[in-house]
Amino acid sequence: MNILTQSSVECFRTLMDDDLLQKIVAPVIFAPTAENYTNMTSSIDALSRNTSLYQMRVVIEQADLRFRNSPGRTDRYYVKQTRERTLMTLFGELTFKRTEYIDRGNGTSFIYIDRKIGLLKRMRYDPAVCALIYETYSDQNSMIKAGKLIGERLHPFTMNDDRSEYWIPRQTVQKILLRFKKIQPQIERLKETPETLFVMADEKYIPLQRAKILADELKPHMDEEISSYRGHIKAQIKIAVVFHGRIRKTKKNGEFSERWELTEKQVFTYPEDTKNFWVHLNEDLARRYDMTTVRNIYVMGDGASWIKAGPNELRTQDSEAAYAADRFHCINAINKITKDDSNRKLLLDYAYKAKKDDFNKVAEALQSSSVLSSESYKSTVNYVLNQIDGLLIMNQKVKIGCSMEQAIQHILASPFTSVPKAYAKENLYTYVTARTAQQNGANMRLMYIKAIDRYVYDGSTTVDFRDEGLDLGIFDSSKTDPYYHFSLEDTPAIHQNH
Repeated sequence: MNILTQSSVECFRTLMDDDLLQKIVAPVIFAPTAENYTNMTSSIDALSRNTSLYQMRVVIEQADLRFRNSPGRTDRYYVKQTRERTLMTLFGELTFKRTEYIDRGNGTSFIYIDRKIGLLKRMRYDPAVCALIYETYSDQNSMIKAGKLIGERLHPFTMNDDRSEYWIPRQTVQKILLRFKKIQPQIERLKETPETLFVMADEKYIPLQRAKILADELKPHMDEEISSYRGHIKAQIKIAVVFHGRIRKTKKNGEFSERWELTEKQVFTYPEDTKNFWVHLNEDLARRYDMTTVRNIYVMGDGASWIKAGPNELRTQDSEAAYAADRFHCINAINKITKDDSNRKLLLDYAYKAKKDDFNKVAEALQSSSVLSSESYKSTVNYVLNQIDGLLIMNQKVKIGCSMEQAIQHILASPFTSVPKAYAKENLYTYVTARTAQQNGANMRLMYIKAIDRYVYDGSTTVDFRDEGLDLGIFDSSKTDPYYHFSLEDTPAIHQNH
């Protein structure tokens, strides 16, 4: 009988006489209600969790005991004391005993089992719970909601009104999220690179806290014209969505729907360095693609100056790059110029066919009937005129259109600006990076766990996996510590106090 089987038997023997179990197996003598079922569910849930906690305590303490009794241990470490540690786990609160040692070589404190299972100092919630919080927040962007969802998951199912006491405090969730300034996931290298890449780009302004203090601090990192936006300091988060093309979605019956889906879509943000956005994007594209095989790159957007500069930054000796205007913004501008449908169609036709002179003549003739101020009217007309070359490329070469407005609404606007709130600058960078990774389908749980491993290895709070796989075997300290690995086989029998 191995240690897990033995501990299971002892655990169930202990629990057989427990009132909890007696309630489960007792005959139903009350009126049949759904509450009977939920009470049974709650009782079984609690029983299962207690069993799991017992198993965890036994395994951890036996692993600690085995190291303590291992040959050669006394040559390197001597025992200082035995201490308890309490963790919140997926099964509830776990308290276990472990041995603290002193390294004979340098006199530092050493706790073997903490190192073995990756427990950091002052870590109240175990790595699995922290990883779940990180994953949930990257999807929900609400610390309160993440604390509620994960907090209730750590306790047995209950119908009691006081279950809000299970919720993890917002401050604790934030502390877990900010344990790492940034976790940059690995960029998957594609086996095949398309000849054409489509790049949609846009920006979102997200309010920042301590605006007056940040005004001068932010300016070097942001375009001067947007360092102050409508009297408030807001971080400009530039975003690019890179994809290969689009395909129609299919319904459950196999028929094609009216909706389209972008292929091989990847989201890129660099909130900590917006000025060098295209430089960073170029580097990440080189990580994902064999750029020597790319022949055409189309940058699509609303015509902002930094977006129009994109083609020059992305163009290589092997490829051509061009700007294609988003039709959505041009149509909106034309709708502002005139409310008459026939005039709208005429202006749109001239814009699509790149007839700038004709467009300008009609626009001048319509100015007298516009409700816009003279300055606003001229600005709107000039906007369309400046987009006409990009519209021609969109209609003749790109053709598939630009869905950046929907993308930025889903990726950034909805989670970060849908409700009034402001962020600390450094914290915002952490949150945006996590949101970007989640949108790219990264394994958020594994990424956080591997970040903990990296921190244990070199103390890094900024973790970048882009140039390496997530298999961090290089951090396996077994090469330097003969006691790093342990097996549960042939473990000494469970001592009586368990």
